[in-house]
Amino acid sequence: MITKRALLLWLIFVLVSCAAPTAPTATSSSLKATVTPTSMPASEPVMTTFLDETPPGVEPVVFRAGSVSTGAIELSLVLHPNLRELTFTRLESGKATIWFSQKTDAGWSAPKPADFSGKYNDVSPFITSDGQRLYFASTRPTAGGATASAQYHIWYVEASAGGWSEPVQRMVT
Repeated sequence: MITKRALLLWLIFVLVSCAAPTAPTATSSSLKATVTPTSMPASEPVMTTFLDETPPGVEPVVFRAGSVSTGAIELSLVLHPNLRELTFTRLESGKATIWFSQKTDAGWSAPKPADFSGKYNDVSPFITSDGQRLYFASTRPTAGGATASAQYHIWYVEASAGGWSEPVQRMVT
């Protein structure tokens, strides 16, 4: 009898716990209020520009039109931890290539394809927090292969004084 009562009390407790009130729904006006610079903590600086672009606010805008954003399909933009290099994927004529742009004293360089990219489909770049390794997915031939892979595999390049190393396939052990 005690076991049935304990089970019944536990079941009631679980049901009551699960019936917590729902969170209020966000409206467009409440979202606008959360992104204003005045709602940022006082310890953080207010950003007035982002990579020499005006922050978009609540309405989306095209990022670096004519340079990073062109008539092609650009995706997977990542920033180097130094905020002076950006990397992204550009899809043109059925080929996905990884592109780079660098900040110089004269401004941002015109994006150009990475030296290691362009022969095979290379997508989804990811830079490690120390900026020393860039991971990406590619259809390049895997170890021992001579033709492009039908599947994407994980590859990486490492930073060096002259740019990036030759791609190395990330092997799962």
